[in-house]
Amino acid sequence: MTVTTSQISAAEQAALQTAWQELAGDASVAWETLRAAYSEPSRHYHNLRHIHALLAWAAEYRAQLQDYTAVRFAIWYHDAVYVTKKNDNEERSAALAARELNRLNVATVTSAAVEAMILATKTHQAGELGDDARWFLDFDLAILGSAPETYRTYCAAIRREYQWVPGLLFRRKRRQVLESFLQRKRLFFTDEMQARLEAQARRNLQDELTQLN
Repeated sequence: MTVTTSQISAAEQAALQTAWQELAGDASVAWETLRAAYSEPSRHYHNLRHIHALLAWAAEYRAQLQDYTAVRFAIWYHDAVYVTKKNDNEERSAALAARELNRLNVATVTSAAVEAMILATKTHQAGELGDDARWFLDFDLAILGSAPETYRTYCAAIRREYQWVPGLLFRRKRRQVLESFLQRKRLFFTDEMQARLEAQARRNLQDELTQLN
């Protein structure tokens, strides 16, 4: 499973719209809000292709999820607000999800689970959250365990999203992120994703860190 940063095709966007309708029903206003958000020109990685990739992961592991609906809503809304000059994107995305899910008459327990999953992406720590949140966080970090070429494309896309940050500062901050991940006992919370992606993810992270140094 790969992720690239090119513009999503019309066919892929139509498939995403169908997936949204299957999840949320006839919620065209909500769809347009999400489509516009993830299509902002400043998004080179956190875009519709990222959502497409996460939905594919969720579909693959659907049998392992207790609330497939909640996980999919969390995927759709977790980066709905993404402004690289702000540090409250997760909180604003969670708040947006809460408002929209209330408007869509989604059960309160589902909405609460979605909010919790989105907020967990701020630190990518599962804490006391349940298994669905652990799967969701693993899906979100699956790019770390991708093939080296795909990982390099991801790195370039992240740099473009932060192109306003001077090079020296970006490299210092990026090193801090990489080192914090490498210091973890494990990157992935579920045994399945750890077995599948952990080794490659650590190689990718170490290779990027070496290049930055």
